[in-house]
Amino acid sequence: MGEIIICIFANIFRVYIVYRFIKVFFGKARIESLTEIIAYCLYFVINTGLYISYHLAWLNIVNTLLGMFLLILLYTTSIKKGIFIASLIYVVNMICDIVSTLPFVSYQDGKNTDQILFVIGDLLFLIIELLTERIVDLKENEKEQKLPLILVPICSVFTILFLTYQKEVLGFEIVVVGIGLLIINFLILHLYNILIRTLAQSYENEMLAQNASMYLYQLNLIKQNEENFIIIIHFSFLRFK
Repeated sequence: MGEIIICIFANIFRVYIVYRFIKVFFGKARIESLTEIIAYCLYFVINTGLYISYHLAWLNIVNTLLGMFLLILLYTTSIKKGIFIASLIYVVNMICDIVSTLPFVSYQDGKNTDQILFVIGDLLFLIIELLTERIVDLKENEKEQKLPLILVPICSVFTILFLTYQKEVLGFEIVVVGIGLLIINFLILHLYNILIRTLAQSYENEMLAQNASMYLYQLNLIKQNEENFIIIIHFSFLRFK
């Protein structure tokens, strides 16, 4: 039961990382937010259900690649670009799973693997996604802000590895810690995004206020010039009268 629970939480977190990865390359979706959320929920349900039921590598590959491709079509109409980005994200995902799994267990197709290793894979996947954001994003300020953020999943990976090698730590405790670290990483990312949006909105409001003050100053200057011009015309008329 614990393995299923951590599998569900790990896959929720992985779907969220896929969402962030797609946003890096395509930005806002072409559809309504509610439809976008429903699409990701369907992807999670189908992906998780097939994995828990069968544990077959080829089925997982086809299901994940096809699901990512269909999600990407919510953002672009380019089939070639959709196939390329879906393949790129999946390759990164697969490498993270290999790095987090093969050094610890002998993988057998159709056999269940310790789900805590997939939590490590998720955290590695998140690190790659954050690094990708840093490379793709051209805003220097955001680049600097994202560097400390990468330390969160890195510390989480080392925490899980440390606890895994402690003989006195039980499997249930590892499950709780793994789920807790996934939730902490998700909340930190969510709060970070809220902070970035708040700062961007504050900066935009400040710029609007400065522009409004500048326009008001220009209007007052124009009004003053008009008044001065009228005074000059008036005195000129009296002088030549």
